[in-house]
Amino acid sequence: MATASANAPILEFTHDTGVIIILAARPQLKHAFCVSLTKKGFNSTTGPSDANNIQYSEPYHLQESVEYTESAVEGRKPAQRRIFCVQLLSLTEFSSGNPSVNVDIFADLCALLATLSMRSQPFLGFLYLGESKIPRIGGAAGTLIEQLAKYIIGRGRSQFAFVSVSWADRLVRESVLAGNEKKIHELLDRTFREAGSSSEAGSLQLQHLQMLRLTRDAESSADIIRAFVNNPASISSRPLLQDQLPNKPRLSDTSIGQDFDSKLRAVLLELSNDLLEEKDKKDLFSEHMDTVFQHHSGFLELHSYEKVRESISWSAIKSVVAEIAKDTSFVLDSTLASKSEPQKLQPHFPLIPAGNNTYFILVPTFLSTPGDALIFAQVYRCLAFLNTFDLELLGITYCWPNSPEIQAKVCCNLKQLSKICGTTSLDHLVLLKSTWQSADRDSDVLELVPKAKLLAKNGQDVSALKADIIQVLKAATAQVLSEHKQSGFDLKSKIALCQEIRTKTSISGTSAGVAVLQFLTEELAKKKDDLIVYDSSSFDPGFLHHIWHNQITTLFSQWGIIRFSGSSSIYQNIEEELQKDANVQKAIARLEAIHSVHSKSQKSGHRLAQLGGLYSAQFAAHGDGTDLSNTIKCYDEAVASLDPDSPQRAEYLSTLGSHLEKRCQLFGQKDDLVNAIRVCQEAVDAFAESLDSSVPSNLRKALAAHKVAVILKRKFEDDMNNIGIDKSDVSDIEKAILHLHNAEHLVPHGHQASFIIYGDLCHSHVLKSQYYAYKNDSQQAMTMIETAMDEYNKTLPEPGPSHPAYAMILDAKCQAYSKHYKLVEVKKLPVASKYAVDIQEAIRAGEMAVSHSHEEGTSQECKYLLNLGKAYWYLHESSPGAQSTASTPVESSSPLSKAIECFFQSVLCKIGDHMTRFKSARNWAKVETKKATIAKLKASESSMVLKAYECCIVLLAQIAGEEIPLYEQYRRLEKIQKIVYQATAAAIDCAKLDKAVEFFEEGRSVIWKHYFKHDVIMQALENENPKLAKEWSNYRAQLRAKETDEANSNLRMEEIVLAGDYTKPKIPEFYSSYIPNILSLLRSTTNQSSKKGKFQLLAIAQSETPWGLLPKTLDEVCYLKEHKVAQKHTTALINKEATVERVKKELIKSQWVHFACHGVQDPVDGLTSALILDQEERLTLKDLVALKIPHAEFAFLSACQTAKGDITLPEEHIHLAAGMLTAGYQGVIATMWSIDDKDGLEIAKLVYEYLFKDTKGAGLIYGTGLESLDSKNAVKALNEAVKKLREKPGVSFERWVPFVHIGL
Repeated sequence: MATASANAPILEFTHDTGVIIILAARPQLKHAFCVSLTKKGFNSTTGPSDANNIQYSEPYHLQESVEYTESAVEGRKPAQRRIFCVQLLSLTEFSSGNPSVNVDIFADLCALLATLSMRSQPFLGFLYLGESKIPRIGGAAGTLIEQLAKYIIGRGRSQFAFVSVSWADRLVRESVLAGNEKKIHELLDRTFREAGSSSEAGSLQLQHLQMLRLTRDAESSADIIRAFVNNPASISSRPLLQDQLPNKPRLSDTSIGQDFDSKLRAVLLELSNDLLEEKDKKDLFSEHMDTVFQHHSGFLELHSYEKVRESISWSAIKSVVAEIAKDTSFVLDSTLASKSEPQKLQPHFPLIPAGNNTYFILVPTFLSTPGDALIFAQVYRCLAFLNTFDLELLGITYCWPNSPEIQAKVCCNLKQLSKICGTTSLDHLVLLKSTWQSADRDSDVLELVPKAKLLAKNGQDVSALKADIIQVLKAATAQVLSEHKQSGFDLKSKIALCQEIRTKTSISGTSAGVAVLQFLTEELAKKKDDLIVYDSSSFDPGFLHHIWHNQITTLFSQWGIIRFSGSSSIYQNIEEELQKDANVQKAIARLEAIHSVHSKSQKSGHRLAQLGGLYSAQFAAHGDGTDLSNTIKCYDEAVASLDPDSPQRAEYLSTLGSHLEKRCQLFGQKDDLVNAIRVCQEAVDAFAESLDSSVPSNLRKALAAHKVAVILKRKFEDDMNNIGIDKSDVSDIEKAILHLHNAEHLVPHGHQASFIIYGDLCHSHVLKSQYYAYKNDSQQAMTMIETAMDEYNKTLPEPGPSHPAYAMILDAKCQAYSKHYKLVEVKKLPVASKYAVDIQEAIRAGEMAVSHSHEEGTSQECKYLLNLGKAYWYLHESSPGAQSTASTPVESSSPLSKAIECFFQSVLCKIGDHMTRFKSARNWAKVETKKATIAKLKASESSMVLKAYECCIVLLAQIAGEEIPLYEQYRRLEKIQKIVYQATAAAIDCAKLDKAVEFFEEGRSVIWKHYFKHDVIMQALENENPKLAKEWSNYRAQLRAKETDEANSNLRMEEIVLAGDYTKPKIPEFYSSYIPNILSLLRSTTNQSSKKGKFQLLAIAQSETPWGLLPKTLDEVCYLKEHKVAQKHTTALINKEATVERVKKELIKSQWVHFACHGVQDPVDGLTSALILDQEERLTLKDLVALKIPHAEFAFLSACQTAKGDITLPEEHIHLAAGMLTAGYQGVIATMWSIDDKDGLEIAKLVYEYLFKDTKGAGLIYGTGLESLDSKNAVKALNEAVKKLREKPGVSFERWVPFVHIGL
């Protein structure tokens, strides 16, 4: 393959090959012109043939390229390009006779123009090869040119040239020929001039309308092409028809389509009269039916089937056809007449008489080739014809060939026939074969059509076979009548395709049509070379021809898809129809195939948005986050591909924002919420720039404003739930309210959308009231809640249950009225209110909201139940006996019991939002506690309190799910994790100490448990399938690494003091150690792998750091190297030896490890806290967790900040020491803040002196004298070392406190 040099222009077929359509007075003229130019004649897509309306030539390469400006379409700015090559296409000329034939040509032309638009390929215009022996253009030629000027090219446009070919006629003198050509040119000038323009103005306008002459010169045809291509009018604009297509739903809506429609209707009037006159001539039956079929097919091409059936133009013909075809029945006969692909969609209705007033309609069989589109179109037309005229269909027959090499085609046919028939009418399908063998009857192929009737030829002649087929089909009909006890039966009502013809707007929308369209697009996707670029400086003719062949086949493949789709609107964006496919995954594959054949430099924003819509539908169906990410990617690229002033850009921005917000809500992706707000704001700004103030335009603007408001409101509410009201940004809710008011002003009064806006305004002011109530601003809190009630009152009278947001509006009312009641009756705010309190109205609204939620167990019902429960709770709180300490039984109908029931049911909503369920569980626990207090329940009778708290603890892990990025896990736990203390205290109060331990354990270290849980699963997997376990572990490590690399949390430092009473002058007589959670303890006690083999200690010293020298770290390692016990078993890595990779490698081999270096706590992401090694490389907490060291036993972290955690999440222990436990170490000595260098050395010496004091040191192998070398003594050793340090004169509190022991 030739490659492009650095300076050579790059050619791309779709942009750099101009297309010219050739028309002629006689077909021979087109052939001669093509041979003269390219040395070869025209070809069809299946080889040399005159069968197709469109044929193509070999390419013609221009000697000099021509620059042009690409048309600005699909929101793209026009680009400057050059034409290097010309492609001639021959088009069958419109006739002045049969309008149905013209419609077929017209549909082919429309599909071609749409294909060129889709490919961004320049269409240069039409060349007409005509004679100028006389000074006028008459007959069919005159009609054709008039149609070109009026409907296709358009008045005032000059994409046309008349080529005189009369040079071959020697009887015409040169002077006469020149005079005739001048007069023809003047005639063309008048024909193409815009209506109402003067002759002079029109001539100026059409100064580029060309009159050319083909001579005997060998270069004459090339000169004509060069002259036409260099005509500015040929490449400065597009034909009228090409501009009309994107905006027309049907072909009949175009100007020329309307002309053909009127001519067709006129012909129908004449036809009805002819049929009336000849209706009794039975010998003309086939001819009559064929004529009607042709016109019906033309009408069906222009209109939808429904319009054809309802058209007045057909009413007279229907009655005549019904009389002609009375008592006549038809059989659709699919016969493998030829192994070659059909060349053209046949306009005729091929009827074969079969006797007994029955006719066989012959249609070809399917061949698993692109020609199947033509075959199916023929079947579609035939069945549509039978539908329109209510003609009787007996059934369908298929002749099964005996040749084994075409069994694949048999399977293809049966698949299509099963889709055409449908499952309910397969008993009216007859399969015909010479003889049926037992192997045939047991064939898997027959499972496609299990009810089909099998009929053997047995050497019978054709007439006898037809009689047998008719008998079998009539028997099937009789059986249906008998089984259903009916007096009549219409098979068309059961045939699937007949039913779909009545309901689908196009042929490609039917089930069988979808299968054909899928096959066409799969074939298109296989064409890998359609976008090849090449070096224009090295024209290798053979290579260029290879490229051209790939490109021309791709062009006609695309044309075939668009032509098959069957409606004008789809010509611009075929993808819209693909969305109607029930199988979204197939639709995505097909659309990806179509999108892949477009130039990468010309990506269609609309097409990308269509693809994004399909991914969104697939995400909704399956919940795969990859589909959601693909949706966002497609819409993001769609927005980027459009001009800033494109009308679609704002809509795509709004949709992109919605999906970003959805991903943030579900998966907590970093910055998604911020980006969602940004792009939605861009959408609002883009809509605002539009000067269109029509109702539809204002609605779009309102929806965009509403979208950004909803996201801002949700952000404010989430912040209040997750990080607290005091840290929430009140400007978010203020911006939301502003956007909602803007939307309110844009929506027409009484429009359905207005009720949704009022509901959101009501809820927004409720949230703002909560904010001010927390800030103890009573006046503002009351003002906001009253404003919320004002907003709700705008919905009156309420829209009713049929409104899609009815439940949401009622829930907003419940919140506003209940919060108002709380402020007045429960909180007793010293502020007057203009509204009377009405908690019963709040409860009524809440109950109605729950009853009208769309489905049980959804997020909506979960939220509505929570708010209704709060309303009942407020009612109880304000009741006279609410604060009484006297024992009182709680009635099941009391507000307290109803509040409990609401909270309980909300928790049970399995697909509800985790945070909403947690809030319901927390309120449930609070109310159950109140109930137990009121009823003076015994500890054994308070099980429901613990059940509620158990739900809270379980939901903690779901709120901070493992699939959520780590920074988002931290953020979500920051406020709510204190529920652990409440749950533990409740369990202790209920004398359930085991439950208290369970709550305390399960509710703490939630994030670490994700790793521990993984260990348990991995151990089980390793036992069953070690290879799979390794693969999964590697994959998960990569996934977790990616997540943590993107983390961006707001961790803050904490200070943890050593357990014990240090107010007395003497250290107490117990040893303090800290266990993050019981699971760590269990892991440590069950990990015995370290007690095997040779003992190994790894000692690491890093004395040179960015923060200065740490000389004493070298002394720590030297002490171990020289120790009489440890020296033979210590691997020392000092300064440059201590690379991250080397340290990791040695850690795997060692039971004990000593780090004498600098440590840092990352204030942003706890898992990137690290020990600083050589060249400032970091051994991070993430690295340590990932190691899972097999022989790990004891770690001494003589470094700064190795046990410093996060004050906002004290129960999560995000520090290096906890990470060492997760990595497998049973005990760790660490520091909570920066330590003095010499203190680290002293503590290390004292600890190791204690640990090694009873060990002889010879042969440190477990089981041979090392029983006394127990790392569990490290806690006592540290206690003794700290005691000695503390007793030294002048040692302050800050120097000895930071040393802590964690683990066993």
